[in-house]
Amino acid sequence: MHVKDARWLEITVIRVVRPHATNKERDPRSSWFVWIGNTDANIAEIALEYAR
Repeated sequence: MHVKDARWLEITVIRVVRPHATNKERDPRSSWFVWIGNTDANIAEIALEYAR
């Protein structure tokens, strides 16, 4: 995946699924995020923390 005007930019797309959410507008079951930053970061740990 790339940003049209910045194809050189490396990003990570993260999907966080919260099975117990109500899936309403203010409590979505799935959320999508873009990570631009330290490639050594533990993306799985970040996603799990957000899901809590």
